[in-house]
Amino acid sequence: MFVRPEPDGMAATVTVTFTVPGAPQTKGSSKAFRSASTGKIIVRNDNAKCSGWSTTIAWYARQAMAGRPPLHGPVRVEAAFTLARPATVKRKARPGYLGPLLDGDKLTRALWDALTGIVWVDDSQVVAWSGSKAWGEPGVRVTVSEVGS
Repeated sequence: MFVRPEPDGMAATVTVTFTVPGAPQTKGSSKAFRSASTGKIIVRNDNAKCSGWSTTIAWYARQAMAGRPPLHGPVRVEAAFTLARPATVKRKARPGYLGPLLDGDKLTRALWDALTGIVWVDDSQVVAWSGSKAWGEPGVRVTVSEVGS
């Protein structure tokens, strides 16, 4: 964690940067159903792999925070997702094809939910964000900066 000034007028006070290795997963749609045994409503993510990915993100985020409490002010998030190129995708992609087809919004949602309570108190604190996705060694590079006015 370090302090860094921002050139665009939003002065950053604290910045946390870390890399999470592994195959990024999307936060799919939620599915709700009633348990036959208890009668309670259960809500689950329709991507079973997301839970393990979220746990991995949380572990690396805790390491980056080094025991510090979550940020309480507005934050800026930068996320660069890299995904393994499937064997079915040729090295010379068709014109206009820029990279992985996974939904960037759902990748971001899985990331933000995993960081809640660790890097920030709530993802409503995110006031600016940018993201990218590309072929490469699977993982995500995350930078979270606390910003001031």
